[in-house]
Formats: sequence, structure tokens, C-alpha cells
Amino acid sequence: MKRKKILVVEDSKVIGNDLKITLTKFGYEVPKVAVSGNEAFKMIGITNPDLVLMDIKLKGELNGIDTTRIIQKKFSLPVIYLTAYSDEKTIMDAKTTEPFGYLIKPFNDKELFSTIEMALYRYQLENELKKSKLKIEELHETALQLASKDTIEDIFTITIKAAEEILKFPLCYLNIFNEKDNAIKKCSSLIPARKRNKHFFSNDFYKKIIESKKTYIYEELKDKQEINPKWEKIRSGIISPFCDYYLFQVASAELDAFNKDDVKLLELLLGHTSEALKRINLQDELKEQAIIDPLTKVYNRFYLYQALKQEVKHSTRYKRHIAFIVIDVNGLKKINDNYGHHMGDKALQNVAFLLVEKARDSDIVVRSGGDEFIIMLPETGKEVDILKKRIKESMDSCNNIKNKLPFPVNFAIGSAFWNCKNASSIDEIIALADKRMYENKQNN
Repeated sequence: MKRKKILVVEDSKVIGNDLKITLTKFGYEVPKVAVSGNEAFKMIGITNPDLVLMDIKLKGELNGIDTTRIIQKKFSLPVIYLTAYSDEKTIMDAKTTEPFGYLIKPFNDKELFSTIEMALYRYQLENELKKSKLKIEELHETALQLASKDTIEDIFTITIKAAEEILKFPLCYLNIFNEKDNAIKKCSSLIPARKRNKHFFSNDFYKKIIESKKTYIYEELKDKQEINPKWEKIRSGIISPFCDYYLFQVASAELDAFNKDDVKLLELLLGHTSEALKRINLQDELKEQAIIDPLTKVYNRFYLYQALKQEVKHSTRYKRHIAFIVIDVNGLKKINDNYGHHMGDKALQNVAFLLVEKARDSDIVVRSGGDEFIIMLPETGKEVDILKKRIKESMDSCNNIKNKLPFPVNFAIGSAFWNCKNASSIDEIIALADKRMYENKQNN
């Protein structure tokens, strides 16, 4: 353990040297004794002590109390007064500097040692408290950053950055773990590229942590078989679950690198991260509810017209066609009356699934009404008839499959296409496709 360094500021060289001998005997490191305030400032800059023993009467313009005020302002060091003065005025003046001790000369060695040790301990605690308070304030600033972001990627980036820069964690991983996915979403920049997709621990351990919903801190990993660390150099770590199926992992090559305060601060950070993720998920759900038909899970009419605005601009610019297919499920009322509305709903769901399956990725399938669907096909003209034929054949095949539904599902279908050279509007083209659908219904 590194020896603590004590600076003695004493106008009597004899007393100063005696103190140096005593302190050295206690195991402290003592540089040259300062006899004035100005000399003390120079010594602090050169030696960087852990504590100052200050006489109140000093040589020069500054006394010990004035010198202490400057030391606390410029260097923020703990000071213990060693003085022969015990009058009320001197003690009251000394109190304004909030010293870490006040010893009246003469004092014994044990009293000096205990006062120094308690002062060093108190100073350490106060520093740790200040650091924790600063970290908490910085984490609250992080919360404001998280609240301003709209993507999960940004949320993960800010979380990792806060763990590295505020909490000073060396190796961090943020990953998702559930039945469908076990992927590392973000990790520290300090982690070598070859190991950025390599998990710290076994899947069984991740599952255990997720189910427990508790943060774990480990001091020595290599002998823990149930953890089974994947990196041979990892000796201690923290793993914390949050937001149902996310995990945040911290690791170190040092033994016993983390403590309970680290856990509390990490959980505070992840609490902010969880709130940000919940907000984004809720926003996504609300957006989806606004554009998705809840029964069939295809788009609704509102989304169709939003998409049309962009597609018309694109098609006008590049002189492309836009095709539309209108589909009406035949006999839905009869199905509801004979088999119940739940079977009518199932029929609509089957039709929606078939349309999505047969459409291209760029096509947009919409439930436009109770039993009616529209498909918008960008950059499509006469070839729309190919998809119409494919849809009809697929529906016929589904009706021939036993145990699919206790009744056949049939529909009428019509189509039309638009291009920017036509005088017709989009609404007129969709109306034309709808008219052809009704003609198909009447003919069948």
C-alpha cells in the first residue's frame, strides 16, 4: 500500500523536525518542513501531500488560518491544526476553515496518530461522497439526453457512453436475451473488434439472471462453474437485467473491481435507460395502432393515403405507373350468420395473410373497409394482371386444403393503374378498380 504523504507547516524547525521523525515512525512520508504560508504553497505544488499539519503561528505575512483558507480554495486538502493557542477567538477563527482536527500543544504521539488517521478516513469518505454525488448529477443529465432521443440505437449508445465516462467501467456489453434472440446490441469501444460479438457468459447463466430480475456482482469468476465465463482474463464483473429481456454486463481483468456503490449507480443509469426504452416502445405502438388494422394486421386506409402522397411524388418525378387491386370478400354476412363472427374474422385474416404472402415487399396491402382490401403496387402497370391471377390461384388452392376453414372463401377482384400522363386522378383510378371488382362479382 502506498504511504500517505504528510506536509508539516511549522515555524519552529525543532518542533517540525520532531514531528517529521514521529510521523516517519508511524509509516507516513514527510517531505521538507515548511515554515511559512508561501513555502507551504510551493511544497504542496511539488509534493502533492495527502494531508497538512498546520501551526497557527507562522513566519511571514500569513498565519496558519489564512494559509489554510488558501490551501482549501486552491488545493482542497484536509488540514489539522497543531497549536499552543486555545483561546476562544483563535478557535472560532479556526472553525471557519472547517479543519479535520485541532490539537493543542503539547500532545502525545497516540493522539496525533489517531487524529491523522481519522482525518484521512473522513477525507476519503467525503471525496467518495462528492464523487458519487457528481456521478448522480451526471446520470441525471444523461436521463435528459435519453429523453430527447427517438431511436433504440441512440438509447444504447448513450447508455454505454455513460457507463464508460461517468461510471468509469472498463468493459461494457448491452445485449438482448430471450427465446428468439441472444444478440449483443452495443459494447464498449475499448473491446477489441474480434471480441465484440463474443458473450461473457453461458446462455444458461443469462437465463438465470433474466428470471431472477436481480443484479449480480462477482468478485472472482474463474472458479464459479455456474457462471462459466467465456473470457479467460475476466476476474470480476456485474450483470444487471432491465426492461424484461435486456442485460447490461460489466467486466474487469482486476479482482474485486466493483462494489455495491457501482451496482447502485449502474441500476440508476439502467432505470433511466428503461424509461427511455418504454417511451420509444409506446410511441411505436401508438404509431402502429394509427396505421395498422387490429384484426388483419395489414395497413388501414389512413396509411394508404399517407403512402400515396409519397408514391405519387416519386412516380411523377420518374414517370412510373402505380397499380391498384381492389378485393371484396364474397358472402361475409352469410359466413357470420351461419358460422359466427369469429369465423368471419378468421376468413378475413386468412385473406389478408394470403394477400401479404403473394404481394411484393414494395406493395402495400390495406384493409379499406369491413370486407374490402386494396393493394397498391408501385412502379406497376399492365403487369398487375399477373398478381391478380396469382392471388386467385392461391385462394383456390387454400379452399382445397382440408381443415383450413369449414367453408370456401371467395372474393371479387378488380384492378386499374395510373401514370402521371393520364388526366385521371388517383381517386378516379381506385374508383375504376372498384368498379371492375363489382363487375367481377356480378359475373361470378
